[in-house]
Amino acid sequence: MEGEGRVLRMDLVRRRVELDRRRNALKKELEEVEAEIRSLHEPILSDMTQANLRNIPLDDGPTVIYDRQIFCNRRSGIDNDALAEAAKKAGLEWLLRVDFKTRELKGWIKEQEEEHGMQPGGPADLLPPELRPFFSLCEEHRTKVMGAGVGNNERGDHERRDDGSDAF
Repeated sequence: MEGEGRVLRMDLVRRRVELDRRRNALKKELEEVEAEIRSLHEPILSDMTQANLRNIPLDDGPTVIYDRQIFCNRRSGIDNDALAEAAKKAGLEWLLRVDFKTRELKGWIKEQEEEHGMQPGGPADLLPPELRPFFSLCEEHRTKVMGAGVGNNERGDHERRDDGSDAF
């Protein structure tokens, strides 16, 4: 086939169309696989929680991990002096600096959970009452597959719940 003195390489054109079709089919398959993975997330997470398991190593190498993150963000419009006073009353003045150390607060909450156990209302129940008006707390529960070339560095499948709502 010729056009304006040039020869079209139809084999390349056909290959391009073939690759586009294959890409579209793979995208569709990937969407289906991702939907199935999402559908498995909650029952696996629930089973792991009920069995009090943090990880499930499989015989062929991968390990399914229960991963929980605590997110602690200072509420907007909070007065610094009021927050500092509340932290002092709660015995957590060590978290103060020019700004409140939310990362350290998350660590303190995890320590409290180790000492007192997880609370029915989530990490917000462990937050001293004096500090509760100043922070919104939520948790993220997720499963990750690691090892044997299966896992990746992505965040995993997760579900985030705000301020003491049920985890599942």
